[in-house]
Amino acid sequence: MSYSESSPPEFIKAAKRCSRKDQACFKEAIQDALPKFAKGYRSMGIPALDPLLIPLLEIPSGSGAVKMNQKFTNGQLIGLSSAKIEELNFDVESKKFYWKFRCPKLILKANYEMTGQIMVFPVKGKGTMETVMEDIVGEEHVGLAIEMKENKPHLKLDGTSLKLDVSKVTYRFDNLFDGNKELGDQINQVMNDNWKAVFDEIKYSYNSGIQKLVDNIFTKLFEQVPLDEVIID
Repeated sequence: MSYSESSPPEFIKAAKRCSRKDQACFKEAIQDALPKFAKGYRSMGIPALDPLLIPLLEIPSGSGAVKMNQKFTNGQLIGLSSAKIEELNFDVESKKFYWKFRCPKLILKANYEMTGQIMVFPVKGKGTMETVMEDIVGEEHVGLAIEMKENKPHLKLDGTSLKLDVSKVTYRFDNLFDGNKELGDQINQVMNDNWKAVFDEIKYSYNSGIQKLVDNIFTKLFEQVPLDEVIID
């Protein structure tokens, strides 16, 4: 069911409609919408953006200095709604969307299971974890298609690519080595001293996992909102 069969949500009533060539308008409209999506719209089936719930994220072992199999469950990513858009281009004719955004901080909290090795140190643990990423720059390329629903054009995702780069990462894994605090503190210190090497090994899995969840939000939104509610001409 699209919202057109019921009452449109307040954010759509107040949303700024743009001419298809007015990139400044699109940038302003999307920037204005981000905090409004923080809690999601249950009536439209749109999940919350902040925190973004991550039911499962599996990270296979790398081939470099960091060789750790990681599994995160019941996770949440906090901070996406604070993103500030730096660049944006929505080309309706070529059906392409690109944006570059910056977040001051993203925090990932989850339950974890981990085995492997970092540098020369073996690692094993199961418990809770927190990763704090600072000064994140994200870039996403989105391919789009148009499909007709109820005689109205709707956007549809047709391939996406998300890349996140960070300036600093701080890790905290509780209950490493069955709760051995001395060993656990040592491994957390090693990970934080070598945060970039650790992140470089896992960032592609982070990117992929976050991309799928953000794509789901876009998909739900596009299913509900006709293109002519976004574009004037």
